Amino acid sequence: MDIDQAYTFAARALLGAGLGFAGLNLAAWLALRLLPGRGMLRKDKDRWMPRRLLSLYEREDNHKWFDLDTPEEFRAYWKETVPTAIDIDYEPLSEFRHRPMQGRFWNVSPHGFREVANQGPWPPSGANYNIFFFGGSTAYHVGPDWTSIPSRLQTHLRRRRGKPVCVYNFGRCAYFSSQEKVLFLQLLVEGHRPDVAVFLDGLNDSVRADGATATSTMYRELLRERSSQERELAEFQIRARVRWIRLRLFLSSLPLVRLTCYAAEVLAARRTEDERRVRPPYEPYSADQIREVVDRMLANYGQILAAAVHSGVEPLFVVQPVPSYKYDISLHKATAYGQGLNEAVRDVYPALLDALDRSETIREHVIDLSAMQENSTKNHYLDEVHYTAEFADEVASRLADEFAARSDAGQGPRPDETNHDGGAACWR
Repeated sequence: MDIDQAYTFAARALLGAGLGFAGLNLAAWLALRLLPGRGMLRKDKDRWMPRRLLSLYEREDNHKWFDLDTPEEFRAYWKETVPTAIDIDYEPLSEFRHRPMQGRFWNVSPHGFREVANQGPWPPSGANYNIFFFGGSTAYHVGPDWTSIPSRLQTHLRRRRGKPVCVYNFGRCAYFSSQEKVLFLQLLVEGHRPDVAVFLDGLNDSVRADGATATSTMYRELLRERSSQERELAEFQIRARVRWIRLRLFLSSLPLVRLTCYAAEVLAARRTEDERRVRPPYEPYSADQIREVVDRMLANYGQILAAAVHSGVEPLFVVQPVPSYKYDISLHKATAYGQGLNEAVRDVYPALLDALDRSETIREHVIDLSAMQENSTKNHYLDEVHYTAEFADEVASRLADEFAARSDAGQGPRPDETNHDGGAACWR
């Protein structure tokens, strides 16, 4: 074989290899498109759609837990919810907010709140009795807009005499008191001063004993990657080093590599469905961890109170009900999926409630709903911790009663006795 033939053979071999590689990637891409879950690796599927969150969602009567009329309505709700419910955008200081969206069951305002039934205007009108509602996913809510605690609270309160009541649901998934404080202060700085600010807390603060936010790991990894890339770029400019990380990222993104990883994971998955649901046993919190959670909550509440009083806002701190505290767990239809991290509340709540009761400045602003389900004979949860539409309404009703009791005692939020124009949007 002479040199020309060798070059021709090599060129044809390289061309054939390139076309074959491209063809295999095209076939892999088509296979991934046809696979259930779009070929999502189990580690990603467990992160975004964990089996433990599909408890009552998979039952034939699932619609009734969401205050929907038919299974078809639930399927429409689920189709709308899954791609968008956890879609988030960056927000300065408070780290993230839910991305704006408009739908039949799920509506998030560009101004950072999830809408309630007959949502009031933004910015809030001074002619209305305005309530900002903060919390984690139990406030943000799993279910249609109109079944959330803030929405049902507005429904209950607007029936009472006084100004038109408008509630704004600033609950956000995984938020706890530290982030709620920052968001509340941001809103005050922007000039939005409600009549009342409600903070529904207990669960997420207890779970996050270290005080780290849900997205802190993501930011940490991104910053580390960014720093690594900048370092590699500097070394490349000085020492002409190859930036291998770019090649690795490119190769790992190829459909053929993704399909290979997916196939290897499927072949290696020998665990049963029940085994996949089992979590490592919960390790009870130490006294130091409990103290850290309680001290952080009290410090956040003290700072919220100071800012609220300065701005003429009435703050209310609501200790939320959770399945691991004063509830017959045999009624919890999601226990087959485990209680998860909410078991930490069982350790934290006694100390938290005692500390709140002993705080002379915070105590009068506390509404303790932690034991409201103690004598219940019903299931209150869709999954580990999120409330059914019926229980969300019960929580909202209890809050409305507390509003009325505090108004009668002259101690708390009280709508004006004079009706004003301009609140029809949230009074209908």
